[in-house]
Amino acid sequence: MTFIKMKLGVVTTHPIQYMAPWFRALAADPAIELEVIYFRELDPLQQGAGFGRAFQWDVPLRQGYASRVLGVAAGIATVPRLLLRLRRAVRDIRPDAVLITGWNEPGLVAAYLLMKWLGVPVILRGEANALRPRSAFAKLLHQLLLGFVSAGVVIGKANRQFYLNNGFAADRLFAGAYFVESERMLAMAQAHAQERSGLRGEIGFGDGDFVFSFVGKHVPFKRPMLLVEAAALARQRGLPVKLLFAGSGELTDALQRRAAELNVPVHFTGFLNQTEIWQASVPADAVVLPSTNGETW
Repeated sequence: MTFIKMKLGVVTTHPIQYMAPWFRALAADPAIELEVIYFRELDPLQQGAGFGRAFQWDVPLRQGYASRVLGVAAGIATVPRLLLRLRRAVRDIRPDAVLITGWNEPGLVAAYLLMKWLGVPVILRGEANALRPRSAFAKLLHQLLLGFVSAGVVIGKANRQFYLNNGFAADRLFAGAYFVESERMLAMAQAHAQERSGLRGEIGFGDGDFVFSFVGKHVPFKRPMLLVEAAALARQRGLPVKLLFAGSGELTDALQRRAAELNVPVHFTGFLNQTEIWQASVPADAVVLPSTNGETW
């Protein structure tokens, strides 16, 4: 039997903490030769957008797989420079196919046209869902871009339905996943499991309390305030609900004020980096994601 290795290029905007585990897993697959092309790397201030503070992730996002950075800023004015550098990178890598991670900035949109010109098949791994209505113009743009796509990697039912609603053939859709570094996350949780009771006591949670945890940016479209309001209703019914908020953002102060007004016991951890995120899960009983349908999940 002849073993054939696929050379796969990935085109994306910048290193993102939830994509790195997938890239490392793909790079470890003996059937795939992977290289990721990033448009840019974020400095601490850019990385902190939405969190209200500058930071860098404390687990390297570019280790474990081959990658290169084009060094081009976001914006339509930089697209010509981006396309020149992207063309050189793709010709250097000579991939069998290129996976593009959506179309959320002009450079990514232009990448579809470039791959068509270079004759490189495109695999799309996007996060759009079929849960929210879109304008006729947006639908037309989506259908035009999907015309450049050879295969789609779907990450959920609503994501799959988005493709089907826009006329993409079902036999060109393949099951994918969202990504969590399960081994690292479990190792952190297990290492601190014995601290659970003491940690809960330190931050005001008793053994009989049920603690819901919110993890993420404190911004309107993630709807953290909904969790505070829901907890207040639950407590009015006599349920021993308390809250833990990890992260930071523009709504942090408002969340603290509203929780105090509604007499909802809540602990705010502040921003937690990747090696600290166990502090949001070990003391909790459940994690809540009350976000809008502007996000995939």
